[in-house]
Amino acid sequence: MRVKDLPQVTDLIVTKARHLPGLTCFRMQKRYTERLANTETYVIRGNELFLVGLRVEALGHSEEVRPVPAVLFGSNTGSQWSGQFSGRTSGSYSVTGLGERRYRVDGRQLKVTGLKSSVSYRGAVSGSQAMTLWVSPATRLVTSERLAMKERLGVSEVRIRLHRRLLSLQPSREAR
Repeated sequence: MRVKDLPQVTDLIVTKARHLPGLTCFRMQKRYTERLANTETYVIRGNELFLVGLRVEALGHSEEVRPVPAVLFGSNTGSQWSGQFSGRTSGSYSVTGLGERRYRVDGRQLKVTGLKSSVSYRGAVSGSQAMTLWVSPATRLVTSERLAMKERLGVSEVRIRLHRRLLSLQPSREAR
């Protein structure tokens, strides 16, 4: 599959949040094509956001990664943090807070918070990724994402470089 084969508009699907005492859980699927996607499971506890699961789908193969301990993906306790995780896939990560700025969509100004992260991992899924993400805490929407990712799953190797941005606050129900 080559860049010209990828659609110009891709799906970013976010589930409704489930609320438990002291916790909020949700999933976000980044669907690049019908046969290529990453599904991330997040838990919010207090003012911290944890990545607790990642399902990688590539060309007919699928693997669930459950980092132990969970990856601290968002925090207001500092501007930089890092850690390691283990399991069938192990690795390390670092995250830097980029501060706040404004993002305009549908005639509205949203206050967004930026995060820059890098992750490397090996095992059932091997690879690395570098990402810059801008998120609206008020709407819990990703407004902008830059991603460079390289993953190996089974015999499939996936390399992606993309820039994705929120075009509308209105949910799309279009089937692709």
